[in-house]
Amino acid sequence: MKKFLLTLTLLILSFPAHAQDGGEARISMIGLGSLTCQEWNDAEQNDLIKSVMVSWVYGYFSAMNRVRAVQDRRQYSLVNLTPSTIFKDLERFCINNPDLLVSFAVENMMGKSIKLRPRKQN
Repeated sequence: MKKFLLTLTLLILSFPAHAQDGGEARISMIGLGSLTCQEWNDAEQNDLIKSVMVSWVYGYFSAMNRVRAVQDRRQYSLVNLTPSTIFKDLERFCINNPDLLVSFAVENMMGKSIKLRPRKQN
């Protein structure tokens, strides 16, 4: 069973996705972010996929903060980014948007569960 789950996870992680948001932005995504919300809904009870998703989301927001730091922009506070928060937000978004990518659910967390750090007072 473990070999099956590992194989399934590796297959999922190997499928790149290309998504367009409103016809403007073309996004190349790899990993669990390229799953559709329906695929996430179907696999949500799989502990291996859940733990890999947490890692993917942590990496996503870490990369976002890296880009924002290079651009000298405020970074996101990741204090509230917990597995519980991730699963609640994904479930809430994906149940209502089964055709969208999980990466859109993660982006939807910005400004809600994940907020920008306060500006430094001079």
